[in-house]
Amino acid sequence: MGMDWNTAPLGELIDHIISTHREYLKLELPRIAQRLQQVVQVHGAADAATLHQLADVCEGLRHSP
Repeated sequence: MGMDWNTAPLGELIDHIISTHREYLKLELPRIAQRLQQVVQVHGAADAATLHQLADVCEGLRHSP
């Protein structure tokens, strides 16, 4: 059975989030950004505002500390 995060100490929860979820995003966001850039290149004219805004958000996530 997994950890009960509702009762775990805050430090353990923070360590878990960083080591599991943040590390996963560090690995996956470059691949997602590359695919998103392809979508923007192919379909950007059809919905430029939304797709470019989404690309900006993705880049912001990639470069956040």
